[in-house]
Amino acid sequence: EPCEVYNVGTNFEMSVIQLAKELVHLIKETASESELELWIEHVSDRPSNDLNYPMNSKKLHRLGWKPKVAWEEGIRKTIEWYQENFYNWPNAETALTPFPSSAL
Repeated sequence: EPCEVYNVGTNFEMSVIQLAKELVHLIKETASESELELWIEHVSDRPSNDLNYPMNSKKLHRLGWKPKVAWEEGIRKTIEWYQENFYNWPNAETALTPFPSSAL
């Protein structure tokens, strides 16, 4: 339908902490939970913290849309792309600063 919002997503869900753990494991090739925890810094929650970001993509699915790439393949390809292209942006390192104080 024209002017409708269509969220692109799947029924696959993962918490934010689980996503962080998956990314660390894939990027740093951690072998254990204790090794993985060395790379995660737990900080105070934001004033409006989100545990996950659920999306309702039923409208798009009803039109016949289906994902072509599984989570595991897609996240690996995404990581590879960032590893190959990260330094194409000026100030790439500072872009990773969480919640810069100038924005607060």
